[in-house]
Amino acid sequence: YNPPSGSKITVAGGSENGQLLIAAGKVLIYLNVSNSKVNETTTTTLQQEVSCINLSPFDSDLTADSDAMSDSQSADSSLCAVGLWNDNSVMLLNLPDLTEATQVKLGGDTQARSVMLTTLEEKDMLLVGLGDGQLITHELTIKPTPTLGNRKKVSLGTQPIGLSLFRSSDGKRCVFAASDRPTVIYSSSKKVSYANVNFPGEVNHACPFNCELFQDCLSLASETTLTIGTIDDIKKLHVQTWKLGEGPRYIVHNAEARVFGMTVESNETFNAEDEVDQSHTVVFLDDTTFEEIK
Repeated sequence: YNPPSGSKITVAGGSENGQLLIAAGKVLIYLNVSNSKVNETTTTTLQQEVSCINLSPFDSDLTADSDAMSDSQSADSSLCAVGLWNDNSVMLLNLPDLTEATQVKLGGDTQARSVMLTTLEEKDMLLVGLGDGQLITHELTIKPTPTLGNRKKVSLGTQPIGLSLFRSSDGKRCVFAASDRPTVIYSSSKKVSYANVNFPGEVNHACPFNCELFQDCLSLASETTLTIGTIDDIKKLHVQTWKLGEGPRYIVHNAEARVFGMTVESNETFNAEDEVDQSHTVVFLDDTTFEEIK
């Protein structure tokens, strides 16, 4: 498929069912692949250029199409998510007509670098990976009209996040967040949780990889390596410890500055009679690397 004359494809996304959405500048083009042919279905022009696209189906899409599908088929997505460059926002568009369903402002000065629509434990979600390593999650109510709520923001790293959908060893849907601190996003007891991945170095891209020799694996790419592997039991609790060398008394977190502040207490013996000199200090730590800020 070639885009309209004089334009170039800048971003693209697709589904297993042959749905394709491409951005050529400010123009969005919805395509459908059927019988080895690419058919242009809908075209619309946005007010600004697109940074990322996703059109993964929800569980409700699978349920709605279950009567018309065979076991080998997947469902058509009813919505797509489109990240925009200029105003730091994400639009949800109806498929196949590409009419706007809703739009959400991300806040701050960092654009969406990756978006993901998915269902985690019967809860429809919009996930947005930002360019500064932060992740925004929204719960999504699809009917009667798409509505976003329960916004949360967490810091996963310091580099742009790329989101990829995969299934764990027990068949549950999970999301891999590729960044300088790769993370698996999953749901446990109806709560979104995060598990760090024990991977040496940064992951730039990730995608599911499945063949006869490597079944139900993930393919992880960095700037210099390609790794194929599996994710261990994500329900295991991963605890990392940082030694302060002093006794912490109080701790606070500034989400905007991405800094932990804490007061610590230290005791020093200063004479032969074991008299103790007690001192208190305020310490600031980066909330991602836990390095002391001086």
